[in-house]
Amino acid sequence: MKNLDGAAENVSSEMLKLDESGERCVEAAVKAFNDMSAAVDRRRDDLIATVRRVRDEKKRVLREQLDIIETERRRVNADTDSLQASSSSRHTHTHTHSSLPDIPFRNPERFTELLVMTF
Repeated sequence: MKNLDGAAENVSSEMLKLDESGERCVEAAVKAFNDMSAAVDRRRDDLIATVRRVRDEKKRVLREQLDIIETERRRVNADTDSLQASSSSRHTHTHTHSSLPDIPFRNPERFTELLVMTF
């Protein structure tokens, strides 16, 4: 009977060791996954920050281009308005050219074409 008691005690001791060892393994697995999750979260945050930074820089460049275009548009409009005013005063002081169309010069390519036709 002593042998059976000893065997039961050994088996119980091994079961306790197994439980303790199993819990350590579970804790290690949880820690490993938490560490990986934290690393993935940091990487996600870095990637999102990079995407936003690149987007903001590109938007800044595009805004600058729009500002340049608008400045050029205002300059061209001012130039064409000035030329139209000058042309109107010439028409009132000189004879009228029936071959010259009297249209607003808002299209720079058309303006150049019409300007060439007058000279």
